[in-house]
Amino acid sequence: DRRSLGVGDDGVVLISAMRSVMYNQREFWKHIDRVLGDNKNAYYIALGIDKLPYEIKHADRVILPGFVDDVINWMSASDIYIDPFPIGSGSSILEAIHAGLPAIGFDDTMDTLFHPRQVSLMRPYVGDSDGIIKFGDLTAWKAFVDKAIVSKDLRLRLSKENKLRLDGLTLKKETNRFFDTIVECYNKKMDRRGFQ
Repeated sequence: DRRSLGVGDDGVVLISAMRSVMYNQREFWKHIDRVLGDNKNAYYIALGIDKLPYEIKHADRVILPGFVDDVINWMSASDIYIDPFPIGSGSSILEAIHAGLPAIGFDDTMDTLFHPRQVSLMRPYVGDSDGIIKFGDLTAWKAFVDKAIVSKDLRLRLSKENKLRLDGLTLKKETNRFFDTIVECYNKKMDRRGFQ
């Protein structure tokens, strides 16, 4: 229940889900703080951690439930899935789409072979979407997140596009697809580098 979390009637809830160690990305928290600062009705839920890895000014609107078993329920109570960066999530993108959320994150052309600090699986799961931002363009990312917070119509459109893309798929199939996509992306990377 959003009210039990302190979210007002006009509140817009952003959410991410990752393993706790993956939240240790200073640039991400800096930009989450900017989003919260510019959008007084925005809240951010970070599933997977129970304390902030960095100090931020607007921590009063950050909800840290720690590890949860009911990820889909948390996502269903939210408005926008935010893929963390520069290391994004994987199957959580699928869970967000399954829960009916629009997803916002960075594109990754997979040009860097096994680069551990630049990974995003947004495009394989979301396809061609306005919610996929050119990797590293933090100005465009912030502008689009701000726009999605303000525009319910934009959130609904992105959500419908995502649902159509995954129509008929179950979470089990999507999870298998997640692992298949990782293998496929890295195989393409290796092929471009001349590895056999």
